[in-house]
Amino acid sequence: MEMVESIEGAYGSHRGRSRTYPFPGKPLTSVVTFTPPVLNEYAFRALAFQVVTAAGGGARQLILRILDPDGATLYGVAAPGTQAGGLTVEYSFAPLVVASGSSALGFQQAPLPGGRWPEHVGLSVTLSGNAAGDKITVGRLSVTQYEDLPY
Repeated sequence: MEMVESIEGAYGSHRGRSRTYPFPGKPLTSVVTFTPPVLNEYAFRALAFQVVTAAGGGARQLILRILDPDGATLYGVAAPGTQAGGLTVEYSFAPLVVASGSSALGFQQAPLPGGRWPEHVGLSVTLSGNAAGDKITVGRLSVTQYEDLPY
């Protein structure tokens, strides 16, 4: 996985390295999943992407999940509104944000939990009610990777 940018940072008393990765863009005929390629604990800082829906079909609902290595949901949040066909909507998820926005505005956001997660925890994006031709594009995932574990 190619790293887009890297900056040094600190989080509490444990130093971390902030990294931004491309989030895989593909047709949403199945669930899009991504696990950052790190072997240490990390924190999700932000996830942003566009969803382009094909014309027609019913309302689509976007759901973001944090999954453990076995695929069980540890955290889940739905975007605050649905997305109709034929629209392009920007989605943003980050700690401490309030769920807001609408497809009519072309932007929706929802919270991610703060804190550190163990290695091999991944993200899953599902668009329920999706139609052929729906896709996710222009995605970026920002994490802070911790090299010194607190235990």
